[in-house]
Amino acid sequence: NDTSGMLGARMSPRRPQSPLSTSIGVVRSKPLIFVLVGLTTSLCAALLFIASNVTPSCPLRIRSVFHGGDPRTNNGTCVCGADGYCMCGPSLASDAIIEVRHQDDSNAQEADVVLVVRKDPPKDLHAIVGGFVEVGETIENAVEREVLEEANLHISVEKDCQLFSVESNPKRDLRRHTVSVVHHCVISDKRVKDIKGGDDAKSVKLVPLSKLVELRYAFDHKELLVKFLKAKYPHLAPT
Repeated sequence: NDTSGMLGARMSPRRPQSPLSTSIGVVRSKPLIFVLVGLTTSLCAALLFIASNVTPSCPLRIRSVFHGGDPRTNNGTCVCGADGYCMCGPSLASDAIIEVRHQDDSNAQEADVVLVVRKDPPKDLHAIVGGFVEVGETIENAVEREVLEEANLHISVEKDCQLFSVESNPKRDLRRHTVSVVHHCVISDKRVKDIKGGDDAKSVKLVPLSKLVELRYAFDHKELLVKFLKAKYPHLAPT
C-alpha cells in the first residue's frame, strides 16, 4: 500500500498564525489586566486607610464617626449602631440606700442601712446595693432587680423609695465614667429576715446609722453616705 500520501499529510507543517490574530488576543487580554490591577490598588489603599484610622474599641469603625468622646482617651462606654453612628457616653447605674427601721424602737439612731460586701473588683469593700441599668430597663426596674439579686430583698420604688441624688463625677468609679441615680428607701425590719448575698455580692449586712462612716467602701459610697447622713440625720454626720 502507498502510505506516502498519508505521511505527507500528517507531517505537513502547521500553518503559521497570522500576526493579526495574535495582536487581537493581546488586545483582548489587556482590559482584564487593567481591571485586576485597578481593583488590587483600590483594595490596598482602602485597607491602609482603615488600618490607620480604626479604633481598638470599635473594629472597622472610623474615628470621625464617634460622638460624645473618643474611646482611646476616655473610659466611657462606646457603642456603634448598624448605621455606622458611634456614641460614647457614661454608663448608667441605679442604686439604693435602704434604711431599715425597727418598729419596736422609736430611736432613729438605731436604724440600719443595708450594705453589701463586694465579690468582684473592687472586692471585699462595702457598697450600697445597686448596679448597672440594662438595655430596655427603667431606672426603677433596675434598682428593684439589683436589690433582689444582691440582697434577696423585694422593694418597690413606688411604695418604698424616693429619689435622693444623682452622682455624676467622672472620677467616682475608676473602672469607667458612671452616672448613678440614687434612691432612699425605707422598710421595716420584718422584711429583711431572709436577706443574703447574691450575684456580685459576697455577703449582705445591716449596719447601724451610727457606724456607717467607720467602714471601708468601694467607689464614692462613703462620701455618698455622709451626704445622706447630713441630709437625713445631721446629728450623726461627721463634722
